Amino acid sequence: MRIASLILACVLLGACAPSNQEVRLAKAAEYDPREYAAVYEACKAAMVESGYEIAGEDLEHGILVSSWRWYTKEGTAKRKEAPKVENGATMFRIAVELARGPKGGLVVHVDGGAQGYSTGSPVLREFKHDDPEEPTWVEGKIDNLAVGIHTKLSQFELHASVPGATPAAPATPAPATPAPAN
Repeated sequence: MRIASLILACVLLGACAPSNQEVRLAKAAEYDPREYAAVYEACKAAMVESGYEIAGEDLEHGILVSSWRWYTKEGTAKRKEAPKVENGATMFRIAVELARGPKGGLVVHVDGGAQGYSTGSPVLREFKHDDPEEPTWVEGKIDNLAVGIHTKLSQFELHASVPGATPAAPATPAPATPAPAN
């Protein structure tokens, strides 16, 4: 019975995770810039529906940031009020930013940050995305929200360039800084 429950849990968890193609589509999608306020509100609603508490927002600049929350090593959210912080516990928050896309539409950038607690150090260690110590569930939470937002915004998705819109300028690399003279 216990093995059957474990198999069922694995199947259900796998069914909830977005595919690589869904993540790519969500991250590449552009939305109608004339619907900026509706896109912003849909992003906010998707964050709240995904269990994130909005800690900060800026409609004018298209930014939404969740509160930091403690998670277990496995990525399960801990209770919000005075959670037990044991070795391996991680704080995580997620943010959304609306920006101009290459076709002139709005793109939704979703990213998150994590900091981990280790016994013996009162200071949390910040994880970078290329850090092998970053919990594996961090990228999954980011991808899940990106796909959830994309699903919610399907009615605003552009399938061609926006007529009369100015496409985003390509990023220009920063000039090389010369080494200081000795």
